[in-house]
Amino acid sequence: MRLPDDLPTFDFYALRLHLPEQDITGDRTASFQVSQRPAAQINGNLVRSLCVGTATPLSATSTSGSYQWLRDGVAISGSTSLTHVPTQSGVYSLSVVLDGCSAVTPAVNLTLNEPPTAMAVPQGVTQVYAPATVALLGSGGSSYQWLNNGVVVAGATEAVYQAPVSGTYAVQVTSPAGCTALSVPVAVSVLIPLATDELPDWNFTVGPNPASAAVVVQYTTTSRADVRLTLTDAAGRIVWTQTWPGASAGAHRHTLDMPASAGTYVLTLTVGAQRTSQQLIRQ
Repeated sequence: MRLPDDLPTFDFYALRLHLPEQDITGDRTASFQVSQRPAAQINGNLVRSLCVGTATPLSATSTSGSYQWLRDGVAISGSTSLTHVPTQSGVYSLSVVLDGCSAVTPAVNLTLNEPPTAMAVPQGVTQVYAPATVALLGSGGSSYQWLNNGVVVAGATEAVYQAPVSGTYAVQVTSPAGCTALSVPVAVSVLIPLATDELPDWNFTVGPNPASAAVVVQYTTTSRADVRLTLTDAAGRIVWTQTWPGASAGAHRHTLDMPASAGTYVLTLTVGAQRTSQQLIRQ
């Protein structure tokens, strides 16, 4: 039988069966006490989407008693407090037992999303000479934020980033579910060529630039001197060098073959003790 919901609790009661139509009256039962049904609820929204590794514990508010968390209606072993850290998606609820009476909270439908796999991949060499940049490609998310030495780079929110200065670059990616991950950092070196004297009377030109096979180098010297042309790659390695000892004053023109590998190079013209450089792009 069901007792009235408004029956005062903690009082003692007894029952006696009485059927007046049949003039039947049963014996009185032993006395019993009516206890209050426990009340409990899980705090927060009943539908949640969280990220693995960053999920906050489920917490509940309840009267005193003993507790048992359930996932999909099955007791979770060892989870017997008012909080539970979920490790799987599912429907969570809390069962509370007090003085032999029990109650189960409304369920929380929880989805745990895996974090994305963030990657930052150089699209070529990672050491260049300014004003060249190092191209980095981020992957693994639907949105991106680049960082240099752990500091957010303002406006760098595309998958591809051209790093203009030296540093340790990483990309933070965000998945469609809102989960984030940070890539392994990439060390980038953007070297500044050594300063040289301004030599406007040399008329040092190199073309075409970018080049596909060969370039024409032109310059003008004002006195007899040793002349040297040196081509280095983005890592500072000498690709080739050629010297003209005691070159006469005047206009000079040379056709030079470019390396087979595409990339950024630096051509340095040295006249006597002075030098100047130009950056070349091999397509």
